[in-house]
Amino acid sequence: LLATRKRKQWYQRRVRAERLARKEAKRERKAALYQKALLKPAKKRKYASCQGCHQNPKSDKCVQQMCKRCCIAKTVELVMDCVKHNVMAKSRFERINAQKNESPIATA
Repeated sequence: LLATRKRKQWYQRRVRAERLARKEAKRERKAALYQKALLKPAKKRKYASCQGCHQNPKSDKCVQQMCKRCCIAKTVELVMDCVKHNVMAKSRFERINAQKNESPIATA
């Protein structure tokens, strides 16, 4: 009875030691991967700047080559459309004028 208890305790200590060794090995692998990631230079994508404010990145598909804020201001000012930024100032202006021309205005 005493021998089986000692054997069981020895086995439990051995299993516990193996488990700790595996955890430590995993911790070391993670640390090595983290250090490897820190050594790599960061890949930062460079965007062309807006032609209006020169602060924000310009939109690639915008007709005016501007950021959204500058594009909205310019399209409203010059009464144009920008499909990329979904600003339809020209279309809206034409639609409003068409509605005004269609509706009869009663002048007294």
